[in-house]
Amino acid sequence: MSSTCPGGVFFRPDEGLRTTSVLAIRRSRSVSDATCDIRSIRSVMEGARSIEAVVFDMDGVLIDSEPLWRAVEREVFAGVGIDLAEEDLFATMGVRIADVVERWHARHPWPEPSLEAIAEEIVERVVRSIRDEGTLLEGAVAAVDHVRTLGLRVALASSSPMSL
Repeated sequence: MSSTCPGGVFFRPDEGLRTTSVLAIRRSRSVSDATCDIRSIRSVMEGARSIEAVVFDMDGVLIDSEPLWRAVEREVFAGVGIDLAEEDLFATMGVRIADVVERWHARHPWPEPSLEAIAEEIVERVVRSIRDEGTLLEGAVAAVDHVRTLGLRVALASSSPMSL
């Protein structure tokens, strides 16, 4: 099971070599500009410094949440009179939501609701959207399970709020 970047499978067993390759996606402003780096976990573990843990990014690596974030942000900002184009949404992809709200408020100020209320509304809607529509990316569970079978600790990284 394998795919090419961007997106898709980031884990695959290498036939014949009995090793595992991990695909690390280096994010850029747009998904089409992503670059890939495939390296064997075993080759990294055998290096001078062994791996003790693997940190997985949540948004766009384990869960396909980026389209949900964009849809919610578009709706909420439209409610305060800001019409965001797809390129606007990609420009803030991966940015903390409080910073996104501050950015759009600085460019297109609105009187009410508060910046904090807008950020909270976006997070609440994204949580609902992920629960209702979110999907794990192909290979996500297998990658996490494999890392655990290697005896490595697993962590989750995200610029998203803890409620997600």
